[in-house]
Amino acid sequence: MDEIMRLVAIQDIIFLRARHNRFIDERNWANIAELFASDFVYERPSPPVQGQRESALERYEGAEAMVEILKSNGSGAITAHHACLPEIEIIDAHNAIGLWAVAAQVYAEDAPHEEIYRLAGYCHDSYRKIDDVWRFTSIRLERLYAMRAR
Repeated sequence: MDEIMRLVAIQDIIFLRARHNRFIDERNWANIAELFASDFVYERPSPPVQGQRESALERYEGAEAMVEILKSNGSGAITAHHACLPEIEIIDAHNAIGLWAVAAQVYAEDAPHEEIYRLAGYCHDSYRKIDDVWRFTSIRLERLYAMRAR
């Protein structure tokens, strides 16, 4: 892969992550499901236990499972997801990995001035180009900070 094609692939992956975050905040479940490969896997830490820094990973398989998690997490809330500072490595013409600094704020739908949850961390992503379109094959959330205000 030449340098121009590598840069185009990186930009396509940046747009993929941007659409992912926007679709969550818009609750655009039909379109977000299209961003995942059929063998997609999502991993996130279990809710932390008081006094423990680390927690076991929860694992979910398939786009449908991811959409259900997103629906339940955002139920009755206004969300604002952010991803920045991407480190994207193109493995070959059809595979890539990425690391993103991420943050999310969740506000009460009935009181949008009231923050109910805040998160900061990293997303470790893998991607595959399928039918000329980059899709997520996995996302693993690494929580650095999570605060529940309510």
